[in-house]
Amino acid sequence: MTKLIKNHESYGLVKFNRINGFTKKLFGSNINHQNSIVLEISQAENEYHLGKSWNHTRNSIIRVELSNSQFSELITTMNIGNGVPCTIRYKNGKKIEDVPEDDKTDVEKSRDDIKIKSKEFIAKIIKEKLEIDDLLKKNLLKSYKEKIKGLLDGIIMEITCNFPFYLDCFNESIDITVTQAKSEIDAFVTHNIIETGLKEIKKLAINMD
Repeated sequence: MTKLIKNHESYGLVKFNRINGFTKKLFGSNINHQNSIVLEISQAENEYHLGKSWNHTRNSIIRVELSNSQFSELITTMNIGNGVPCTIRYKNGKKIEDVPEDDKTDVEKSRDDIKIKSKEFIAKIIKEKLEIDDLLKKNLLKSYKEKIKGLLDGIIMEITCNFPFYLDCFNESIDITVTQAKSEIDAFVTHNIIETGLKEIKKLAINMD
């Protein structure tokens, strides 16, 4: 029988694969991963032979990698937001560089912000103390008293308002990271439970035969 093979730019194949391996950094995630999910879209050709059609991969168009929680978010939040972060691995047959190791997580960025603000705050206190010391050497006119009051009010404002805000931002980053980690663990455990269950079902089916 004649074998008929058809190609067209609109023909494509899409698949998901679960992979396990070395620890890696994924874009948009605050933790490193040892297991993830790969989405691959490829061009395809259709082969008709012996009364049946087969679809074969021609070449990969794009391959992206997602964490378990990113995958869950992708399939459960359609029509919401700008999209879920993913890590591009291959594009038009070209391997894409890995996510830079020096990319900082939200927690690290928040910690850096607090360090910077702490240094600025300390510098401000030292500067204003010098101003207060200088004012105290002079006759305390009403204007000087108001100046001292203003400086002290500024310090109090930093302590009571601004610093708690920065700490809240840091704690929020921590909470997000913990949530992501829990999601990854839950997804991994669920997958292994399903895999184990399927294996047991196959064993029962074989024994029943």
